[in-house]
Amino acid sequence: MPGKDNNPDQFPNQGRKVLLFSDSRQRAAKLARDMSEASDISAARQLFAIAIKMMEEQTVEQSMNSLYDYFCLAAGQHHVQLFHAPERTKFAEDCKAALNNYNRCVKRGRAYTPRFTIANASVQMQEYLLRLFRSVYKELHADRETGC
Repeated sequence: MPGKDNNPDQFPNQGRKVLLFSDSRQRAAKLARDMSEASDISAARQLFAIAIKMMEEQTVEQSMNSLYDYFCLAAGQHHVQLFHAPERTKFAEDCKAALNNYNRCVKRGRAYTPRFTIANASVQMQEYLLRLFRSVYKELHADRETGC
């Protein structure tokens, strides 16, 4: 959606926060929750991309089971917090542990050895992983159906 001046490169909110009004408190609470979840999912997709790139740059080949560890490392390096209590606390602790482990490996001149697996991730994180791969599968499946 272009800005008011019809410039396609200029978006209306330019990355600023948005203020919304609603007729009811219940609708406003649902809208706020949905926007927060959409924001977390968007941040998670970006962190997954960073994590996968870091995995690809490693000298030792990594399995997808290490993705959660690299995700935590990326979130720790970029100071990104996700989720709501109580999962937020566990995620923050995992990010701190992954970042400390990474810094120790760098300091000692060793290759990074992930410690967390997907099984260590919270239920909500596992759902994000499924959403990420499900959406990729749906896009690939749709391309196959249309012949593109």
